[in-house]
Amino acid sequence: MREFDLESLEELLPDTARQIADVIGFPATQRLIERFGGPCFPVGRGLRDTGERRLAMLRDVIGDEN
Repeated sequence: MREFDLESLEELLPDTARQIADVIGFPATQRLIERFGGPCFPVGRGLRDTGERRLAMLRDVIGDEN
């Protein structure tokens, strides 16, 4: 994978990516984008195992604190 610094490309990012970076920071946002790219990533309300698995995937990539 090609190395890049997401924060240096901030003006090119869509609003949603900038909003995520405002909440969890650019390093965690970069890891999120590198891992999951641009597809939708719905997370349920915890009523099914799928939602919990997806939350676990997010925790692995961006950390519990984010």
